[in-house]
Amino acid sequence: MGTALGEFKSIADLKKKLSKVNLMDVAAPLIDTITPLHWIITDTTGNCMVIEPTQKVLHLKENPVGVMTNTPLLEWHIENLRNYLNVRPKQYEPQQFGNYTANPFSQGTGTMGLPGGYTPPERFVRAAFFKEHIDQAKIETEAVTNSMKILSTVQIPKGIVVTSDDHEDYSQYTGMMCNESKTYYYADYNNTRISKVEMTKELLARTTPKIFVVKKVEDMAILSAEKVSPKEVAADLSDKAETGSTLLDMVGQEVLGGLKSAKQGTLDEDTQQTADQLLAELGQLKDKLGK
Repeated sequence: MGTALGEFKSIADLKKKLSKVNLMDVAAPLIDTITPLHWIITDTTGNCMVIEPTQKVLHLKENPVGVMTNTPLLEWHIENLRNYLNVRPKQYEPQQFGNYTANPFSQGTGTMGLPGGYTPPERFVRAAFFKEHIDQAKIETEAVTNSMKILSTVQIPKGIVVTSDDHEDYSQYTGMMCNESKTYYYADYNNTRISKVEMTKELLARTTPKIFVVKKVEDMAILSAEKVSPKEVAADLSDKAETGSTLLDMVGQEVLGGLKSAKQGTLDEDTQQTADQLLAELGQLKDKLGK
């Protein structure tokens, strides 16, 4: 789907040329699996559609709910919402049983019946309910907060979902995009602090990827600590080691790519910029390790 993101300006444009978009039967390198993904697409007009690769020819489906999970098909998920008409934000009123008045135990009775599991249908219902009823954001930052709150209801923690072959299925990261500002927001599983990347003219003009390093441990503001504790020092050293390992892997990839490009006589400015960026980050890491 990278072609769709890079080649088409709107859903209307994609719809005209969808027959030229092809899905590659190639395993994702990190998990060595061909993932059976469905895709949700929006544009700056607010239009929302879904592509589900269930046939040889791809088709766009209208998505009136603005929510998507994987299997089963979108139409099934939308019909399934009819099973949850009783779920609402407002508290239920007391009910009379003969001479006995049954009062709610506490707040939240309106949400009784909201599914709590992690199957795609349950996650679809929760996401649709929260998206529909959450206070509407007035600015982009509030919209990011809303998105994080909604997505937190469907994120799978480690150890909660185990596959039949004893592998953990969990939400490795949370990502969201703003079409208007062309901004991507990202939070890693191990670090809930949100990272932000704006699609600047410089980034859009690049022909090779630019690598951003994200901390893989919680980035906490310790308000009460006057001195750094041994645990914090250990966590910081572990973080630096992991960052260093990540950077070394990236440098290795860039060196191999650079050597290949140089051999072919195609070493371009973007490749050089990426190599310079990685060298600068290695220099910063060296300075940190020296402190």
